[in-house]
Amino acid sequence: MQEISRIIQFDWDAGGRLKLDVETTKDDEDRYTIQAKVDIADYQFSMKNKKVLPVHQFRFNGKLVAPGHFPEAKAEAADLTFDLSSWAGELKGSLTGVYRDQGQVMAHYQLDSDVLMARVTELLHRFNALEQETSIGGDMKLRTSGYTEKDKLVVSTLDSRIKKFILYRQGKILQDSDFALFTTKPEPTPNVEEAVRPLEKADSKDAFFSRVGGIT
Repeated sequence: MQEISRIIQFDWDAGGRLKLDVETTKDDEDRYTIQAKVDIADYQFSMKNKKVLPVHQFRFNGKLVAPGHFPEAKAEAADLTFDLSSWAGELKGSLTGVYRDQGQVMAHYQLDSDVLMARVTELLHRFNALEQETSIGGDMKLRTSGYTEKDKLVVSTLDSRIKKFILYRQGKILQDSDFALFTTKPEPTPNVEEAVRPLEKADSKDAFFSRVGGIT
């Protein structure tokens, strides 16, 4: 990877021993299946001479099923599945039913991750995305799914649990041995037809109200 960076100048620099396997097939409906496997030993990454990721093992596996162009209709939608492991943790997920409708990308997504929050905090500090006075620790397992709708990203389900959670901010510490954040299902809509009993006929108004408006 260092040889590549010598040929093409970037603001970033990466090192490691790269092993890449790619396999492409085409079916009778002109849809392509691309399977890729990336394995980088002793991987490291820096940007503008500043180390971002220390030496570690990086792995990525992905599978894409799609036509030879970006899908413009639901009938030819593409599907992508992947999983990767890196210094900060593991992530796997999928994008299914991917196509473009009137300029908007439509898709369903699902993500499942297991990351070390202390290492994520280090990355955020290095990119100045989180102030240095704030640190987060713990082992987070996150599951989420949803879909895109016009210019919105809809979260249908979310289940995030952090073991040994700790938040340090400006000298104050918040700790929780089992921190959880998740969505709940909405209350079911009552079935009105089942809630109404059969009608009863009263001989007179007095007879009707003598039974408290027909309620017994």
